[in-house]
Amino acid sequence: MKNILFVILSIFLLQSPVFASQEGVLQLSSFTIESKGIGSSGPVKISGDQNQQNEIVSLKIEAFGEEYKISNENLKKLPKILYNGIQISYEEGYKSLGGKTIYIVFQKGFTSGIKEQTVLSLTENNTVKIEEIKLDEKNKTTKLTKDEVLIIAQTQAKQEGFDITKYNLKGCDYEFTKKDKTWTVSFEQKPPTPPGGHFLIWVDDQTKKATLILGE
Repeated sequence: MKNILFVILSIFLLQSPVFASQEGVLQLSSFTIESKGIGSSGPVKISGDQNQQNEIVSLKIEAFGEEYKISNENLKKLPKILYNGIQISYEEGYKSLGGKTIYIVFQKGFTSGIKEQTVLSLTENNTVKIEEIKLDEKNKTTKLTKDEVLIIAQTQAKQEGFDITKYNLKGCDYEFTKKDKTWTVSFEQKPPTPPGGHFLIWVDDQTKKATLILGE
């Protein structure tokens, strides 16, 4: 009888989502990327900082033999996304359209793929453009909207005794790392953040059931 109970308990623990591991985002708190360049781009160097509120607060670009500092006005146009990756490219361009151009793609992604992207372009004339890329969502149909999920997650956190005002929202993603019809909402305690000062809430898109996972 004891052996049977042990086997049943083991199967339950293996199947329970509460004990599952979850891939997390490693935020680019500061970054420097360098390239020898191609054509007339010259050596390219990108450096900057991202704060705990998911804001790019400084960004310097060295290209075309010049140094450019992106203004605070333009930095504020970047969506507040937990970026963990950067891609850079170059276009020779036409003088009438701005000439030489550097493209910086800020992105948030996991081993399952890229979830969000924002493109910042800089021309040799110091013209800056920012565009949030809408990734292909045609194969993703959800019952819940992002706003509905956030309400469910915040309600669950409060019921579990958490003061949401003391936490930053770090992300709200559908099918975070696997195709399981589940939303993952992540919270991190505001600085100074203690060890384990974060938690996840999984929200089932079909049933609205919310499950809180404590940080370690």
